[in-house]
This record gives sequence, C-alpha cells and structure tokens, in this order.
Amino acid sequence: MLCLLLLSSAPACRCSGSGAPQPSASAAGAAAATPCQRTGAALSISPEGTLAPAAAAISDAGPDPGLALDLPFSIEPGMALELGGSFYVTALRHEPRGSRALLARLGRAPGAAPAVLELAQLDGDVPPPRLAADGDELLVAVEDTEAGALRVRVARLPAALLAGSQPAPQLEWRAGPEPARDESNVYDFAAGQGLTLFAWDDWPQGQSHGRVFVLSLARDGSASAPEALSGVDVDAEEPRLVPRPGGYWLSWLVATTAAARERVYDPGERDPSSPQPGGGGGEPGEAEGAGGARLPLTGGTPYGARGIEILALDPAGKPAGNVRRIRTGAARVVGYDLTTSADGSAWLVWRQDAPSPSAAGGRVFLVEVRSDGPGEPLLVREEDVGSGAPSWLSGEALVAAAPGIARRWLTFPDQRDRTLLLPIELPLSPPEPLPLGASLQGAAALTAAAGQLLFALPRGRALELFTAACR
Repeated sequence: MLCLLLLSSAPACRCSGSGAPQPSASAAGAAAATPCQRTGAALSISPEGTLAPAAAAISDAGPDPGLALDLPFSIEPGMALELGGSFYVTALRHEPRGSRALLARLGRAPGAAPAVLELAQLDGDVPPPRLAADGDELLVAVEDTEAGALRVRVARLPAALLAGSQPAPQLEWRAGPEPARDESNVYDFAAGQGLTLFAWDDWPQGQSHGRVFVLSLARDGSASAPEALSGVDVDAEEPRLVPRPGGYWLSWLVATTAAARERVYDPGERDPSSPQPGGGGGEPGEAEGAGGARLPLTGGTPYGARGIEILALDPAGKPAGNVRRIRTGAARVVGYDLTTSADGSAWLVWRQDAPSPSAAGGRVFLVEVRSDGPGEPLLVREEDVGSGAPSWLSGEALVAAAPGIARRWLTFPDQRDRTLLLPIELPLSPPEPLPLGASLQGAAALTAAAGQLLFALPRGRALELFTAACR
C-alpha cells in the first residue's frame, strides 16, 4: 500500500535575537556576492523513512561525513524533476535485505507541504527510481529482480494523487523491459501522449557485444517488441533518452567491434546453463534501423576509443533520421549526459581523457546536435575536473535574457568533490562555474525551475533536500 506522509516546511535560516552577534560587513558582503543562496523549502528523510524539518537535528545523522564515505543503510538520492509547481525526487532507503523506493515532494510555493511516498520494496543491487512527465502526470520507473532476472516496471501518478487531494491507492505497475543479467543494468525512459518509451543495453545471444534496445508501452499496458537501434558493428551501452518536439533523442556510448572484442563478457548472475554470446559481424559504417534498414554513420571511432552516437526518434519511438557519430577523435568517453534545448536540439556533454569513470581528471566537452547534424564540440573545462559524469539538470530549458540564446544548468564535481554549477548558454562560450555558498558545499544539484535549484545533501545516513535561488 502506498503511504503518504506530510510535514510542514522548515525555514532555511534561524532568526537572530537582539543579543545575538551580528555578521560582519565582510561576511555580509560575501554572502551577497554568492549567486546561489538557500531558500525556505527544505525537508530531511531519516534512515527510518520518517520526515523531519531540515532545520531540526536528526539524532542518527551525527556530523556530516566526507563525500566519499558510503554509510550502510543510508538514503541514496536518485533523480528529480519539476511538475505543477513542485519538485519530485526519487530515493532508495537501503535496508538489510533489499531497498525501498521513495518519492519525495517539495513544493516551490511558500507554505506547500512536503511529502514522501513509499513506492515499492526492491530486491537486488538496483539504481534509484527514474522519473518522467507526460502532461500533468508523473511517471516513475523502478528496476528490481524477480526469480533471479531483472525487470523494469512503471506506474503513472495522476495530478490528484500528486496534490494529495485523494487517498493514496495501490499503484498500478506496468511491465516494461526485462534486461538480461549481464554486466550492465542501465536503462532510461521518457513519455509523451500516453506512450512510455524505454531504452536499455543488453548482450543479445549470439553476439559478442552490447546493443541498445527500445520498447514502447501504451497506456493500456500493451508493449511493442524490443527493437535494437544501435548497429551490429559497434559495442553500445549506457543509453540516454529525452523527449523533443515531435519525438525523442536517443544516445549511447559506442566502441568499434575491434575494441568490443577486448571487452570481456561478464554474465553476472545469468543462468550458467544459458547460451553465451559469441560471434558478431556487420558492415562497418552502418547501423541497423527499423525493419532492418541500413542507416549510414557519420564518421568513425578508432580502435580502443569510446565515443557517442545519437539518433532522432519519432513519437512512436522509431528512427527519424540517421545515426550520428559525435566527433570525439581518439578520446575515450568515460561519462556523458543528454538533454534537449528550448528549440528541440540535443545537447550532449561528456568527460574524456580520464582512465576510468571513478578516476578524477580529464576534460569536459559539450556539443549541440540539430536536425542537420552535430556542431563543433566546445571545451567546457580542462582543469580541476573530478570523477564521475557531468550531468544536465532536468526541468524546462531556461531562456536567457538575450534573444536567440538558450540556457541549461550543467553540473559536475571538481577534484575536491565540490559541486560545480555552470549556466550554459549557446551559442556563447561556456563560462566559469558559479561560486556556491558554504551552505551548499557538499550538496548535489538535481533539478531547476524558475530560478530555483533543488539540492540533495547527505546528513550521516539521512538525506536533506532543499532549494536555492541562483542569480
């Protein structure tokens, strides 16, 4: 049964009494110069799953741990988006056996009551739930295991339930893809006009490398057959899927089959009696589209390199053009993200030249992909780049003050694991990161809407969510 818990919003700052020491002029000036400052909307989720005002002390939290410290049975943040004037955030509450999927709501309007929904009990080592919006409906997808196999399920939360104006019913979960239990359980999904579209990577039987598949799910639960959209001559993984006007953008990381042959297949927990992948083939420079049609690629990836490919899809999730190869040269992309600009172009950002995703260093680039193909990659940062992947903040694209310029928030850590925040405005050159105030240090930016950004900050095993206004 779905649980709905409510609490009142907590102020982000404490008021000083007449006898309290006042901040110095230099401190006040530094605070005024910081472009991002916390606002009044905040909540904390304790390890027991209860909510508390963020300003109140949580007895189990203790001092703030270092960012690299992974405490057992803690709250793990997922993704977030803004819908109907509220921020929605997914999280996992890790338990001795499995995890519990959570959905938190934090209203942007003054006085809006925060809430948390308990979504499902999950088994296995799975990522936090993912979110998508279809009109005024919020969709949440979870991945877990059943009888030793991975499965993805999705549920629609209507606007009345999100507003808390009706009793919380049992969620109606629809079955999505069932990826094989290989070395990856990465998936993504998007929604529009009643259709839910999934993308995931898998190792097909009889092939020696990964493919990216898509599957569409109608509102009544009927699903299409899985269809591979990455080429038979490349090793594809880590798909990203975002809506655009008139369809979707789908991207994935890719290596040539020469590099794929150096990649060892790891069956994970697959049944040892099942056939193992092997073989491969296909013509270089092509990809397989809908109905087996051959789609030409633009460019190539050298041996040992790993780049990015992108494909436009129509509203039904079918290819609406050619597969495009982003010009990353001989670099090895170790992390990337995809979003859509206000005019429907795809914006890709990635980190390259680092030995692995968990190692710091490398350079961050971005590129805009229009209907006629990708532009020239732009260097975002080449010094003091931390580990992990750069990411776009979800939410509607921000329109800059100057006409003809689109803006998106970009975030990634530096080598000291401090959050860097950049307002990317194309076609302008990327700026220097915004300095964040002391109250935002150690927090991860999740999403943005109307000048407010939502942050997540670990508090021991608890998780604090709060908003900040950024100029």
